Amino acid sequence: MRKIGLIAIVISQGLFAQSTDYTPIENRKHEVRFDAIRMIADSEARFTYEYVGDDSAGYGVYIRMGFKDFNSQMKKQSYYEDTKRNDIVISPFYRFYFSKEKSLESRGFFVDGSLDIIRATQRVYINRNPNVPLDYSEKTETNVGIGFGLGWKWVNSKGIILDLHLGIGRNFSSDSFNDFYKKGGISVGYRF
Repeated sequence: MRKIGLIAIVISQGLFAQSTDYTPIENRKHEVRFDAIRMIADSEARFTYEYVGDDSAGYGVYIRMGFKDFNSQMKKQSYYEDTKRNDIVISPFYRFYFSKEKSLESRGFFVDGSLDIIRATQRVYINRNPNVPLDYSEKTETNVGIGFGLGWKWVNSKGIILDLHLGIGRNFSSDSFNDFYKKGGISVGYRF
């Protein structure tokens, strides 16, 4: 986990230090963001790339990779309960920004829609008695869903980004672990 955090810091430092030339924020069209809080608190790496198409639209892809293992989840529980982890989520998305001023160039309040591809593993415990050998079964599945979200994005004149996002999605798989899932986070990034 520490290696992932270190890699994210090195990548972000490289992005922030790439160029000393000043390009006006209106001419910068590419963004990269990562959710540092989730990386530390929840053992997940969340990265986003967004292409700023025009004043009111952007599109890109969001990738989330989970690094939780089942053993660490069991240590937090008083008994062996069924657990689930998302191994990877890939979400192409489209965002619409409601800013009317040209100077706000794809920032401010937004709504977005996404197509979510989710690969998850579930562990079901057959024997929950801690005095006998542990017995469980695992099931891995890939689901497709759609999501909707809203949020706010701040971008300063140097290209530093703060993005707050909250949303919900719906799985279309008939044997899905969860019919609905939540999305969201606090991301920092850079527009170049």
